[in-house]
Amino acid sequence: MSAKRLELRAVVKHYDTGAEIVRAVNGVSFTIAAGETVVLSGPSGSGKSTILKLAGGVTTPDSGSVLLDDRPLPNGTARAGALFRRREVGFITQKPRLTPATSALENALMKLMLDGVPRAEARERATRMLEDVGLGDRLSHTPARLSGGEQQRVTIVRALLNNPPLILADEPTAHLDTTTGQQIVTLLSDHARRHGAALLLVSHDERAERAADRVLHLRDGCLAA
Repeated sequence: MSAKRLELRAVVKHYDTGAEIVRAVNGVSFTIAAGETVVLSGPSGSGKSTILKLAGGVTTPDSGSVLLDDRPLPNGTARAGALFRRREVGFITQKPRLTPATSALENALMKLMLDGVPRAEARERATRMLEDVGLGDRLSHTPARLSGGEQQRVTIVRALLNNPPLILADEPTAHLDTTTGQQIVTLLSDHARRHGAALLLVSHDERAERAADRVLHLRDGCLAA
């Protein structure tokens, strides 16, 4: 059995709105092994987004713990958290967040440049991966000249280019057609398998569930039995 990468242990996260206590996550525990794809599904308001934020160290649990490779996530300065997410987490959102006036290539290599990778090496690595996902003839295109699926692939390349051990994806196929959505799910799960990353994918999409190793169902902040 592959080693576990991501682990949530009895995680609780509540929010005080002033009018009520919102019990977003109530004692959730699960693990994701190296190379495994896990889909988290559930109705709106069930706590899916909160679990992604907890797994990525964006927010901290009220109780319980979140570990990556048996190490607790950083719980110190904002800088430490930002460095952790840049180096250890590949985060893919519903809508691509690309710099409008910048080419696909420059958007893709951004994380490598921030981590001090020499520009020539960063360009070579980004070019190779963009070619691997079918964007070799789009390197100089700005986001406005790319389709939605092409923009999402640039976002994925940027997120995965440094081979992070944890990949978090929030409804990455929500705005894509059937064929493109299937390509995106396959791209993510294949990358996780090849590089031994843990992939946690929030989705209502049957394509994602079919590609997953496991599906976890969340309701009212708790995992369904």
